[in-house]
Amino acid sequence: MKATLYFRGSLTSCNYDCPYCPFSKNKDNALTLAKDRRQVEEFVEWAGNQRGNGHRLSVFFNPYGEALTHSWYHRAMIELSYMEHVDKVAIQTNLSAKLDWTESLNPQKAAFWATYHPGQTAQIRFVQQSGQLRKRGIPHSIGT
Repeated sequence: MKATLYFRGSLTSCNYDCPYCPFSKNKDNALTLAKDRRQVEEFVEWAGNQRGNGHRLSVFFNPYGEALTHSWYHRAMIELSYMEHVDKVAIQTNLSAKLDWTESLNPQKAAFWATYHPGQTAQIRFVQQSGQLRKRGIPHSIGT
């Protein structure tokens, strides 16, 4: 079986405060964040267990909020990017978080769907973040 999986855990908060976005109005509490972390970790474990079943997976993290401000998404992306039976692992992000951890990603399998928010970050900052991904050979798309 070849499958594309869209993962959306319990995360519902964002570090931006766009006036049009419902997720910027939320602040996840410690219980919600712990639940989201467990869900991500259990999903990665499940995905790893699919190797012996002959399955090919592509994973797209598209949470209701900004995931890359949380280390468990970094670890999930890194781990998935090195699984033999995972063809692609991607994430939706505003590129606001530190990207030093992306040095550990397999650039042949990782990708980012980045959205520039002009009212939330300076253009030069966003371009610099994009440049880090480009320098590491990690494909990414940019929207606004």
